[in-house]
Amino acid sequence: MHETATQNRTISEDGHRKTLKGCINLLIRIFPILFEDKDMLLRCMWREQALFGNQINAIKMMESISILLFKPGFSIQDVPGSAEFNLFGIDENLIWKAGITVMEAPNTHNQGYNQVRIQLLRLLIIILSQPLYYGPDEYLLVLNPFSTYFTSRRAKNTKNLFVSLVNTIIAYDCQGYGIPYLSAIDDRGDQETLTTLCLDLLLILIEYKPPSNENLTYLIRGGHISLNRVKDYFMNLCQEPNDLGVLEDLTINEHFRLMRVIHGRVNLDPLYTGFSKFFQNIIDSQQTYLPNSYNVIPFHQEVCILLWRFMTIN
Repeated sequence: MHETATQNRTISEDGHRKTLKGCINLLIRIFPILFEDKDMLLRCMWREQALFGNQINAIKMMESISILLFKPGFSIQDVPGSAEFNLFGIDENLIWKAGITVMEAPNTHNQGYNQVRIQLLRLLIIILSQPLYYGPDEYLLVLNPFSTYFTSRRAKNTKNLFVSLVNTIIAYDCQGYGIPYLSAIDDRGDQETLTTLCLDLLLILIEYKPPSNENLTYLIRGGHISLNRVKDYFMNLCQEPNDLGVLEDLTINEHFRLMRVIHGRVNLDPLYTGFSKFFQNIIDSQQTYLPNSYNVIPFHQEVCILLWRFMTIN
């Protein structure tokens, strides 16, 4: 999975696509089992694997997911030319939908990769759900290293992921063709599932609270295995001479920060239009003369929570 994701600019062979999809589906089913056994999780994911060049499976897996979310030929359409992708900023060629920050995105009208994105988002949500497997006395005390990785600005495609999640949510078409009962024969399927998962993942990411600098330093020096692996990976990736900058970034939730700095009409207008459509959908469904003729969005509660978080954070 990691080799295919990192060594190919574009996934052009069907065999590679099938292999990657199989790996993703397998991880979706394996992780709940691993979370049930903390010792097994530690041995399988965070210890050096002697048979595989002393690699750390968790790091390889998280890097692979970060890349595959925006991989041409796999989760986005092919990008012409040989220019380097901006993995640590915002690249309009990689963004899933136009909206905030990106006014025109090549992938906006391409729905052919929705199923792959759905599986990747499901895997991400499962990975980030590790705290649910802790008891009440551990829930607030144990640090989730997967959340620490995916909310760091040093992880690949963090900004592209945030913008893609927001834009996919606000781009959802609630009305369709406006024909009564059309939803009974024209199931939105993938697009509705993708929007729901984007909402769930975005709420999970912005709610993560990283440790303070003092607590983080204490955990690192105390030998916290998974946190040290994440720190070492970022140091090697950015070739930092010391860990001061890396430790500081690990105390910042980049998704929370990006939500806080959204400003200007060019970004606020798409947000206003997107949220207005969701609330108008609820009103229209109650005012129709034909019973159950208007399809009601199934994620209106998540939309309300996201709007509240936008208002309190920004």
